[in-house]
Amino acid sequence: MDPIQGLDWGAYYWFRTQRELHLPAVEILLTILAHLAMPVTLGLLGVCNLVWFWRAGNRRAAFVFVGSVVVALGILFGTQLAVQRLPPLELSTELTPLGSFPNGEALLTSLIYGVLALNMTSGCTGARCRFLVWLVAVVLILATGASVMYVGGAFLTDVLAGWAAGTLLVLVGDRLGGYTRGRPAGGREYSAADSGISTRSEPPQAAK
Repeated sequence: MDPIQGLDWGAYYWFRTQRELHLPAVEILLTILAHLAMPVTLGLLGVCNLVWFWRAGNRRAAFVFVGSVVVALGILFGTQLAVQRLPPLELSTELTPLGSFPNGEALLTSLIYGVLALNMTSGCTGARCRFLVWLVAVVLILATGASVMYVGGAFLTDVLAGWAAGTLLVLVGDRLGGYTRGRPAGGREYSAADSGISTRSEPPQAAK
């Protein structure tokens, strides 16, 4: 067994030990986290990101975000089909018929929640607000991935690969689309230059 396999199975057995304790609080938390990673929830949050970009006047970011989601799905299903890695538990193949590498929940939550955090921090006026927003987003992303490993739906490296791919898509999307530029409705548009509007003031005309 190589070190990576040892890491995967070590994490799996640790989570299985916790699962066998049948703690009610953990079961309730897992139910909540499962709903946060459901396709319906992620779809609604994705629409919220699009509305935010559109109302801020950042049309380019909206199109880049849609492209990022398409690329994420392509990476997810293409890699799963090519690798075809079985999850730890055989029952999990019903949820991941193509395989568990990379983990879809980890990838999509990293992308959707990461962009949502960027949008929310663009309206923050202080470092404390931005820290709290990112703290909540990171905790949700990490907890969702941990919940997948808890139920035996993926190995540790599956989740790590999903987190890495989702984070990379957020960074590339921010670079191409400028997620952090702009304000929500009621604020100034993110860039007058991007909309083709000149910001240079013309000199006053001399009176004839």
